[in-house]
Amino acid sequence: MQPGRAVLVVPLSAPATPAAPFSADLILGPHSTGVAAKLLTFSLCRLVFRSFYGVILMISNTDLDATDRALLLRLMRTGRATWADLADGLGLTAPAIAQRVRRLEERGVIRQFTAWVDPAAVAPVTAFVAVELEQPEMRDRFAKALVGVEQVQEGYLLAGDHDYVLKIRAGSLAELERLVSVRLARLPGVSRLRTTVVLGTVKESPVLPLSEAA
Repeated sequence: MQPGRAVLVVPLSAPATPAAPFSADLILGPHSTGVAAKLLTFSLCRLVFRSFYGVILMISNTDLDATDRALLLRLMRTGRATWADLADGLGLTAPAIAQRVRRLEERGVIRQFTAWVDPAAVAPVTAFVAVELEQPEMRDRFAKALVGVEQVQEGYLLAGDHDYVLKIRAGSLAELERLVSVRLARLPGVSRLRTTVVLGTVKESPVLPLSEAA
């Protein structure tokens, strides 16, 4: 992987695996300090899996000019904008904008266009699950199996006490409990799970930082 490049959405299959010993803790509300503290280590983490909303991007900061960055910002904010809408203010024609977007798609910078669905309408329960593995050698098998769990929206390999932290969306607390206690607990190498349930969302954005965009 080239320096400065982030890859979103890794298409891997999930092999069948036997159950592994585990323990699980369920933490609610103001007592949920363990996983929250680990979120501060994300800048030190390697991205394992992520399901994003809106325009899905693979970005190398050195490959984009100012117009590309401005165009990407507009697409991330309004993915259904017309070529004419996108061209407005960028000093380009609609056909020129269409050509740039196609080129960004061909390069893999824009991975796909999709709908950003309100989680409250379909999966209102959000939780973060900290994962400890029995040994580091199990990381590859765990990551590959994790991709097959659709409720896992994001998964990160951490520098710190836990091996991974996962962002989970579920339809109910009962579904979350089954997911954590049964399915996640049986993934390869899992020795301990610590779950923090989200009480409310302060900020959630599909827009990636492109500070040099015009």
